[in-house]
Amino acid sequence: MAWSVEFAGKAQKQYDKLPLKIRLIVALLRAELETEGPSQPEWRHFGKLKGSVDCYHCHLRGGRPT
Repeated sequence: MAWSVEFAGKAQKQYDKLPLKIRLIVALLRAELETEGPSQPEWRHFGKLKGSVDCYHCHLRGGRPT
């Protein structure tokens, strides 16, 4: 089953401002989400948001601030 991954308007504007390296990581994550679905346990720091049924959270790079 193919999944659809879309950015909200605000998220798209934030994505457009990201450095190229991070945009490439986001593109890779998006491709994996579309082919494999919303659960991506092999990605570092990927998981459900507390109290949410279908919202997920992921850190794309390490360090502080992220």
